[in-house]
Amino acid sequence: MKKVLSLTTLMVLIILAISCKKDSEEQEDTTPKVTSTDDLVVPQNFNWQTTMLVDVIVDPLPSPLNYGSTMYIQSMNGMTYLKHFMQLSQGYKGELKIPVTETQVRFIYGGTNEIIDIISNEIRFSYVQDTI
Repeated sequence: MKKVLSLTTLMVLIILAISCKKDSEEQEDTTPKVTSTDDLVVPQNFNWQTTMLVDVIVDPLPSPLNYGSTMYIQSMNGMTYLKHFMQLSQGYKGELKIPVTETQVRFIYGGTNEIIDIISNEIRFSYVQDTI
């Protein structure tokens, strides 16, 4: 039993010694050394903006009642981008600056709470749905 344990320990040590071998070929670092922002190479067409301007359009809903309430446009995590009192029969048109990373926003008005996709820099909501 002692011989088996000794042989097993010896084999494990040999395997560990063989596998812990330093590579003879070192990889050359081709990354240019940067010591300041002046050393950075940035393409001419790089967009440094972190926000985008989007059009907000809420189509009016013709109604004999002059109903008005506060409209909210919020991020998906609840940050309010726009708060505006709106008459339902008048709708809303305006511009809004939001982070470029946003692809959806939440529209809240009265009892309506909808998620809207931002398409072609436009946030559009209509109570009348297109049926095609």
